[in-house]
Amino acid sequence: MPRANVKFVITGFGSFHGVGDNPTEQLVKHVGSSGNEAIMQSQVLVVSAQDTDEWIHHVRKQLDCEEHSDCHVVLLHLGVESHRKCFGLETRAVNTGNFRCPDERGWSAESHCIDPSLPLEHSLDTELEIPAIASALQSCGFLVEPSDDAGRFICNWLYYRSLSLTKGVTGRFHSLFVHVPPFSTLDEMLQQRFLHALMDCLTTSLSKIEKA
Repeated sequence: MPRANVKFVITGFGSFHGVGDNPTEQLVKHVGSSGNEAIMQSQVLVVSAQDTDEWIHHVRKQLDCEEHSDCHVVLLHLGVESHRKCFGLETRAVNTGNFRCPDERGWSAESHCIDPSLPLEHSLDTELEIPAIASALQSCGFLVEPSDDAGRFICNWLYYRSLSLTKGVTGRFHSLFVHVPPFSTLDEMLQQRFLHALMDCLTTSLSKIEKA
């Protein structure tokens, strides 16, 4: 089966309250220096609503200005969940900010609508085939599962913004948020291999959709 032309925009986060060394920062730096031509952009974001909104605005302008008719573009976001024992492929984001602590700009949200034009519990789902992608990764030996709860902190905030962006353009733009464990649970080399395998599985999945 011919492989679809898939490009990736990959983000991770820096340190924040209780997480001095964020594994997603190292993963993004790794993939950004890997020489993989499928990587359009890699970015470590400050853990704040303001910074994620500014980044989304920048990416929206970039996607509007560039021609992507010959490829799929996946916005692939990574975040750490300290108590997680396996990788979590998030299927959904909710229009709610309920921060357990202030973000890195000192702002805290309580029952706050990310998009004030929509209800507080409005949700968006990724259109990617998450169960099939999770199954393919499991067959490669990775501990991974679908999840429908990205929390209500900056991970969910970014994912909701990202899903809103990709649903507002053509069907060739996609979004996925992945929660990873700390390196003390699953070591850095394994997580690097997982990230490369995930991109390969996403490319395979989008190739099947394109063929259909």
